[in-house]
Amino acid sequence: MTIEVPAATVDATFDRVLNRLASRAKIEGFRPGKAPRALVEARIGPAVLREEVVEAMVAEVVRQALDEKSIDPIDNPDVEVLELERGRPAKLKATISVMPEVTLADATTLKVEPPDHTHEVTDELLDRRLDELRAPMAEITPVEREVRMGDIAVIDIEVEADGQIVESESRKSTEGEVKDGVLLPELVAVLPGTFVDETREAKVSFPDTYSNPQLAGKEATIRVTVRGVKEKVLPRSTTSWSRA
Repeated sequence: MTIEVPAATVDATFDRVLNRLASRAKIEGFRPGKAPRALVEARIGPAVLREEVVEAMVAEVVRQALDEKSIDPIDNPDVEVLELERGRPAKLKATISVMPEVTLADATTLKVEPPDHTHEVTDELLDRRLDELRAPMAEITPVEREVRMGDIAVIDIEVEADGQIVESESRKSTEGEVKDGVLLPELVAVLPGTFVDETREAKVSFPDTYSNPQLAGKEATIRVTVRGVKEKVLPRSTTSWSRA
């Protein structure tokens, strides 16, 4: 919305602002509020005076313009002062956010097909869901045996590429669940059957987009030394399931 403000309103606002500033001004040689307006204006400068006029005039002018056009904004308008000087009309540009117009469809003509929620519940699906529910309550117990799928392996990891150890990717005594989706598939393939202090190697090809430039787009050797094995024991399920 472009809003034009009559010159008379602009001049009246300048006069009102100057009167207010002059009544508070403390200028040497004059009693408080008695200094000439011209002197007060020279002291405060045109930039400060203009800012005071904008603050005193813009909000009321925009409100009146919105009322005249019956516009109900949903937030405060963003106002840009295009022109503002004494003796001339002012020009403002207001960007206003309003609620969008919504045309509702005829509900009687709508047809909704209910989704098909029928699924076959197999023993495999049921067991997997039960394991997911029991997993947060599992007990982690150290064991003295080889690594098995589903165990928590305590491992040292050493990564080598181009004949050099990549220290930023190497780890000491880190824990990882030997499970697809947790460890790299290459490590899941070699860890089962490994005993404490045994080392296994796996070749891993890293994508070009890998975050570490020492490994991006390269084939690396990952050496994994097992330092401990922990068994993940799920709580027993006491629920009996039967099917008709």
